Amino acid sequence: MAMRTAADGPAVGAARLSRPFSAPLGSPPLGKAPLGRLPAPAAAPASRPPTQSLREVAAVEARRLREAAGRPDHERRELLADLASRLAALVAGVSQPAYAPLRRLVDILNAGGELERLWAEALRVLEGIGEPRRAFWKR
Repeated sequence: MAMRTAADGPAVGAARLSRPFSAPLGSPPLGKAPLGRLPAPAAAPASRPPTQSLREVAAVEARRLREAAGRPDHERRELLADLASRLAALVAGVSQPAYAPLRRLVDILNAGGELERLWAEALRVLEGIGEPRRAFWKR
């Protein structure tokens, strides 16, 4: 009995993929889409996460910086650059006042400067946002 090779094609009874791996589940098989109709694009989120989520993000980012405080300077600079990138994506196109400190922090981090000053400013801003606000009065 001769051995099969890839050049021989798929084995008898082998399943063939009808859609590429990148096609979303539920999409029609290749060549089976109805003519003249395109699938509707996925709906984009209507708005940014609420302020509580912003506090959670800031708390996580502040924790990351505190945990990395003893790292070498070049690693800490990379962490600050990554932080600036993540925060820039978070605040892009948002005009809510709660995001203003993060926009300013992104500008400060992107401008560069002394590592210790940038590190301290990032922690100050993130910890200020990450702290839950206390009620003005108690009932």
